[in-house]
Amino acid sequence: MHQNSSVTPTLQPIGLIRHLIIIVYDILLLCAVLIFAGWLVLPLTHAKNSALYSFYLICVSFCYFAWQWRRGGTLAMQTWRVTIRTNDQQPLSWWQAWLRFSIAIVSWLCLGLGFWWQLWDSQHRTWQDIVSNTQLFYSPKNSKTTTKT
Repeated sequence: MHQNSSVTPTLQPIGLIRHLIIIVYDILLLCAVLIFAGWLVLPLTHAKNSALYSFYLICVSFCYFAWQWRRGGTLAMQTWRVTIRTNDQQPLSWWQAWLRFSIAIVSWLCLGLGFWWQLWDSQHRTWQDIVSNTQLFYSPKNSKTTTKT
């Protein structure tokens, strides 16, 4: 019997604690990116805040997250063995990344209620998961795997 080396790990939705840890880690990484992005335009802004500068930082934030989400997850997610996929297990589109990013901002503006929502959702989804048809999945280190033959 010939076995293919293709192995599919068992994926499960992440819990709130793991999600919050990933958020803290991602915020730290994003701060570093925003400091660098601010430094790049410092000669143009003369260290003054403006609506255009704020918009620039939001765009940098979106690009930072969307680029990584489309590749399967942020550095924080990879560290905690979490991947992001669409409901049909595909990588995210740019539109889904935009929806996810936008609804996450709305969730934060509602005191994080969209993140806490996963405590009540039967599939452990947040608001941004529901709207963008995506979800974060955890792959345990010693998970059972299925081998295709």
